[in-house]
Amino acid sequence: SLPYYKMESKTWKVGFPDDQLFNYNCLTPETRVLTTELEWKPIGELAAQWIKTGKTQDLIGLDEQRVNRRKLRRSSIKKAWRTKKVCYRITLVDGRIITASDGHPWLVKFNHAYDWLPTQELKPGTKIAQLGMPWAKDETYEAGWLAGMYDGEGCLTNSVVQVSQKAGPILERIKTILESKHLGYFTSNHRHTTSVWSIIHCNLPNALRLLGSIRPGRLLAKASKLWEGRYPFQGHVAAEVASIENVGLHWVIGLTTSTKTFFAEGLATHNTEDTFSTLEISWRLEENLRTAGLWDLYQSYVLPVHWMSLEMQKRRIPVNVPNRDIAHEVILNALTETSVERTEMV
Repeated sequence: SLPYYKMESKTWKVGFPDDQLFNYNCLTPETRVLTTELEWKPIGELAAQWIKTGKTQDLIGLDEQRVNRRKLRRSSIKKAWRTKKVCYRITLVDGRIITASDGHPWLVKFNHAYDWLPTQELKPGTKIAQLGMPWAKDETYEAGWLAGMYDGEGCLTNSVVQVSQKAGPILERIKTILESKHLGYFTSNHRHTTSVWSIIHCNLPNALRLLGSIRPGRLLAKASKLWEGRYPFQGHVAAEVASIENVGLHWVIGLTTSTKTFFAEGLATHNTEDTFSTLEISWRLEENLRTAGLWDLYQSYVLPVHWMSLEMQKRRIPVNVPNRDIAHEVILNALTETSVERTEMV
């Protein structure tokens, strides 16, 4: 007998295990994700807010597919839910620990390019693209003083954050506080006068951390100019996996976003979606196919072709797209009572 699974409060019968047919990729609720306000918020908190109100803060995502180079984009939450999944604990060399479901994809470095790789295929030494370590709001007196200086004397362009000051004790204090908080910078003096110096932050992860931690209101309001549409990995150091361990079933949060991507604990990651979303599998599909007398045909031909495609993707073999298209046509041809010969082609 075939197993039953539930979705949208309905029940249907399938011919494959749940994790194979509906592979939801999820993260544990405490995992922090990056919002456009440059805050790292627990994914569980954002999911609860979206479920309750249907809206929440936008996230910073990036292009899912590489055309020229993946660039940062504004990413809105489209769906959120909670479920239980088999998870792995990922420990990075820098000490970060992330718990994710086995199929959750990460943007991983392969030689000189990046591609998506699921959690269960990570191993020690794997390099994951990142925006650096997550930060928290710095509420110290020094951070408040620094925020005032950047709001009063600083500026933000589409590539740098900087603050200018004449040589003297104020300039030196700015540099001292930045160094104590490990916020990198370099200095440059103005062309027309050697007495005015600029402290410049051009490294994107460092500039985002500066704005997100000290939070100067005037510059923070314009922060999207700094990151939106920008390639984030220029000369960056990827995060390295130290170990990975199966930790069994855990409650996890699923999140679908408009870009299909976001950043979790500083790492570039894919969003959550079912692997057969393009088929729009739901309880209505089975109901309609059974009414039309096509359910057996669907299980016998269409699902195996898509399962084959998934296996090819897992093994990094190019997917035969024409076969996938033929599988869709099987149902269409049967519905219009055309020749069964197309079924045999699959």
